[in-house]
Amino acid sequence: MQAAYDKIAEDYQECLASEKRRCSLEETFFGCLGDVRDKAVLDLACGEGCVSRKIKKLGAQKVVAADISWKMLAIARQEEEKECLGVKYFCCNASQLPKVGEFDLVSAAYLLHYSKTKEELNKMCANIYANLKSGGRLVTLNLDPRNPLQPESRYDSTILSDGPLQEGSILKVTLYRNGKPTCRFENYHWEKQTYENAFGQAGFSQIRWHAIRVSQEGIAKFGLKFWENYLKQPGVIVIECIK
Repeated sequence: MQAAYDKIAEDYQECLASEKRRCSLEETFFGCLGDVRDKAVLDLACGEGCVSRKIKKLGAQKVVAADISWKMLAIARQEEEKECLGVKYFCCNASQLPKVGEFDLVSAAYLLHYSKTKEELNKMCANIYANLKSGGRLVTLNLDPRNPLQPESRYDSTILSDGPLQEGSILKVTLYRNGKPTCRFENYHWEKQTYENAFGQAGFSQIRWHAIRVSQEGIAKFGLKFWENYLKQPGVIVIECIK
């Protein structure tokens, strides 16, 4: 996974700037993060740091961020040098994450569905739990285990499977920029109960599932009809867990 993202780092950064993604995925994810002012935040799967930087700009007292890709982190550190926000970055696989502090919030935009096995998923959840304060929250953007497929590229990404979905199925993700396929990578499908078992085994007391919504800006820009199919089947969901 590290090598795969090292190869697509710059293209991935450009795809994340998609206006459609900002009006839907980012709108929902940050809405679930809530007020981060004066909070200590651990941002996992931080990539090139766009989420980490925004969280710090929204008033977080401390932001520590980790990713598996050195190339992604190099871009994140370049941006940090420009903006001097005080975000601290380090390279780590979330399944091997040590305890680096006690955080109010762990944010993870696209992490858990990279688990190739249930054991890896369990380790990620346990490591996240260990880094949270009592009452702290995990908020993660994840493929929707009920239906992770998204066939329509007009929403700037597709999520496809070569066959019927089953536990551990490979999902092929393509990100688009200006209508053209730009990045390709693989995720893995796990059932909702598998995720809930992993959260429960880690010790989380509450689990909440949040459907993707579209901002008023996105509706005004593209029209409600444009979003109809996406809202029926976005392929992704936000999961919130409380310690």
